[in-house]
Amino acid sequence: MSEDTQEWPDLDPGEEDITNSSDACFRNVNPKFFVNGVLSSAAFMPTQNDDGELSTARSSKVNPRQHYEEFTRRGLASSGVYSVTTDDIQEADLRWIDNDSLQEDSLRMTGHAYIDYRIYSSKGARKKRARLLAHKATRVYSPDSTE
Repeated sequence: MSEDTQEWPDLDPGEEDITNSSDACFRNVNPKFFVNGVLSSAAFMPTQNDDGELSTARSSKVNPRQHYEEFTRRGLASSGVYSVTTDDIQEADLRWIDNDSLQEDSLRMTGHAYIDYRIYSSKGARKKRARLLAHKATRVYSPDSTE
């Protein structure tokens, strides 16, 4: 590990490291995360409020349309749901954690999981990984589609 990283934090009881999964990782993308029509790294960059845990959902527990509808029902903006694979996450030197069972009922999102950025202290290290995921992401649901 480089000087920018530490050891991965221990998982909380009830969390599961998603490693050998064919699940797709779903992420709602805010319309402001496009630059000239291209998905930017901001779509996969945790904010200060995320504490290094970027919210996502597992395809084995929720479909893209349901994920979009649950997200936007909270008043949050989304131009659609994008997907990356478990392998994409691991190739970016990140880990994907299922914490669905630990959610508070009032904040519940079906199939919740997070991409773990916590070992990267610098914005540059996080942005590099977010950029890798944004380049691999594919749109799996658009509110304009007739799914």
